[in-house]
Amino acid sequence: MYTTIQNRKLSRVIPTRTKAPLQLVSLSNGTLDGHETMVDWRTDTIGGSTVGVYMKAIVGPEHQQGGPPKLSALKELMGKLVTNPKNSNDKKYIKGHLLNDNVGGPGEAYNLYPITAAANKEHERSIESPVKNWVNQGKHWVDYEVKVEEVDKSLDNYFIEDNYVDCKFVCEASLLAQDLNNELVKTGNNVSSTIPSIHKRPSSAEIIKNEAIFFDNMSEQRSDYKPSLSKAKGIDPWIDPTIMEEFATAYSVDPVSTKRILILQNGIGEATFAALEIIFKDHIYDYSSFSSPLKSAYTKLLNAGPKRVMEKLKEELKGGGGKSVVASKRKKSSFSTKDKKPKKPR
Repeated sequence: MYTTIQNRKLSRVIPTRTKAPLQLVSLSNGTLDGHETMVDWRTDTIGGSTVGVYMKAIVGPEHQQGGPPKLSALKELMGKLVTNPKNSNDKKYIKGHLLNDNVGGPGEAYNLYPITAAANKEHERSIESPVKNWVNQGKHWVDYEVKVEEVDKSLDNYFIEDNYVDCKFVCEASLLAQDLNNELVKTGNNVSSTIPSIHKRPSSAEIIKNEAIFFDNMSEQRSDYKPSLSKAKGIDPWIDPTIMEEFATAYSVDPVSTKRILILQNGIGEATFAALEIIFKDHIYDYSSFSSPLKSAYTKLLNAGPKRVMEKLKEELKGGGGKSVVASKRKKSSFSTKDKKPKKPR
């Protein structure tokens, strides 16, 4: 059994060959509303390095501070794979977190697995982003699981460019809420994602998402709590993809009214709307994939209050005879699984 010490709290890391049942241990800065973040991992050895192959967590806003991958983690294995940052995303490997560093994931070997940069972006877009939003912005707990499956590897080729570690990340996250008995219960809000990491191939996540109205008995202390973000970075701006899809649908039905309402908002002018048009047309809402102009436009829409703006736009469409058109023509999925690069605004 491997052990690590984090903030004086013992975390158990069990090799995958061990049949022992999971025993969640604290990865928390202290109890909040009577609950704390609990995590466990299982590991394997590939290419001479320990890697994480399974993570199970009940993660909440009081999680410890996570961090970027340590240089010493997976060192021998990464030395056998292409990591050149100049390569395209499908032709370079990174150390992928099982538990994201912005929800307490440490940069230790047991929490890391080599995946392509393309797969890492899909991992972030499809499930890590919703989990970070639920935990750090919504101040909720999440039942979260990541499994590494279908591993295929070749690490002894003459040319390093021919070496590879292929796999799938199979992930599930369920939003939890505190009931009147102070118990954490599932709310019906969940997302599951299967992300392929295949050398020299693009990655496209298979996503299933369910949404439901729920009640959370949240204390004032939890509402005001400030989570410990990663040592490496903070949270990217985030707008619910469902709302973004409503904007995209409204734009496709009545671009004139959509533009008229949006440019009335503080900070949104002609240039910003031109960038938002690109986002609406591409149906890609992952902030990390945007060019600088698209990031700026997305942030300005966030600052304008997208829910409030959407309500105004719905009223405008109803007034023009377009009642319920946004809801009726909404896309089936809130997330795009296309691996496209957004166009730059003219």
